[in-house]
Amino acid sequence: WYHAIFLPVILLEMEHGNASFWGAIDECTLVLVSAGICAANLCISPYRRTCTNDVDSLTSVCKRGVAINLLCGDFIECAYPFMEAFPLINI
Repeated sequence: WYHAIFLPVILLEMEHGNASFWGAIDECTLVLVSAGICAANLCISPYRRTCTNDVDSLTSVCKRGVAINLLCGDFIECAYPFMEAFPLINI
């Protein structure tokens, strides 16, 4: 439904060069959810209990994801590995 309904509404709003209210809502929700997933993985991470080799790389990805998403708002993809690993997040 996202690509069929939401994106066309955003494009209709932006058709005359104006900013899109629904585009801003979309960006904020995606960015804040992604930053929240990364922040949660920094606080309590099952990865830290299971694999000790990847702890540093996962921690750096989480730190970078939180920082870039909160400061710039364009690194939503950093949450994808954690969404893949945990079915509860991926719902």
